Amino acid sequence: MSSTSHFCGGSLKQGLSRSSFSQISESSMATAEVKEEQEVYVWLPLFYDEGKHILSWALSHFPNDETKIVVTVIVCRQIVIGIDRAVVNKTRDKHLAQCAIHKFNAEGLIMYQNYDEVQGILKLIDLRAIKNLVMELNPNSEMLASVVKKANPSCKIWVIYKGNIHFTRYPKSDCTEATSEERIRRKILHQKEIEEIQKRENDKNDLLKRENKQLKLEIQLLRNQQHDNLIQLKDLDMQKQQLEKNISDLEIDYNKLMQECDNAIKEAEELRKQKEHSFASSDLVLSSQFSLSKLEYVPSHFICPIMQEIMKNPCIAADGYTYEAEVIKTWLNRGHNTSPMTNMVLPHQDLIPNHVLRSAIQEWLQQHPQS
Repeated sequence: MSSTSHFCGGSLKQGLSRSSFSQISESSMATAEVKEEQEVYVWLPLFYDEGKHILSWALSHFPNDETKIVVTVIVCRQIVIGIDRAVVNKTRDKHLAQCAIHKFNAEGLIMYQNYDEVQGILKLIDLRAIKNLVMELNPNSEMLASVVKKANPSCKIWVIYKGNIHFTRYPKSDCTEATSEERIRRKILHQKEIEEIQKRENDKNDLLKRENKQLKLEIQLLRNQQHDNLIQLKDLDMQKQQLEKNISDLEIDYNKLMQECDNAIKEAEELRKQKEHSFASSDLVLSSQFSLSKLEYVPSHFICPIMQEIMKNPCIAADGYTYEAEVIKTWLNRGHNTSPMTNMVLPHQDLIPNHVLRSAIQEWLQQHPQS
């Protein structure tokens, strides 16, 4: 519901007498001084957004149960060419809705005329015998000086600028020196307004203090949490270092055990060879005649290289040699990973049954039952 008018810049004419208007700083005076009046005209620009703060000031400074607000929009055809009436009506309706929200009795007034804005408002004041007018003008504009100087003396004018009261022009009958009672009344009103402003400021400061206190508590909690997290990280780092040290120690112990195991295997191998050699020598000495008479005619590849007996279940190991299955399995199960013949590490411990050799041994044994 707002409208905008563009005003020419300038300075307030020096010709205005001090009795024509009085500078004031207390906007609350408007409320008390309009109680006898029925209508307050609010001159608003052509566009809603540019005038809503003017109407807001009026709604907040006059009692809604004693005041009728007249929303006034003046459209100068010479300045605004081709303006759509719908735009003006929309501005008026929005302002009326704003009045309804604050429970004010309100009327919308749109004035189309061919004069400039100053002539339009002066004419409206005379036609409607306006007693109270609220408007916004630049304090240094020639338009303001012209309105204040030429308006009907019986019209009281509140001029606001940027949302605050700039000055009030009183009717001539009110320009006489106020009585002591009136001065006291105004002083009381002014003091009440100051107290209200101070109360709002105190409430605002209290709220800011509470919010600031809450914010400090949250920051302290975050700092404590950050401190705890740092301590946990340090503990985890120490645990990690301890685990790495334990792993390193275990690797060293493992390597030592493997070395001891290899040494033990080598010693066992040497003892086995010595034992087999001594056993073979004693066997040759005691029963060489029997061994030679028994094995001299047995094919050598029928004999297990470990137990030196005819094999019953020959198997081929990873070293390519054929052994009796039970003998080579016992060798491997005791932890040996080397060849009994070459002493080299076996690539694997898989055993392959030598069926061809087994058949040949069985056939040979059938032909030589004495063996």
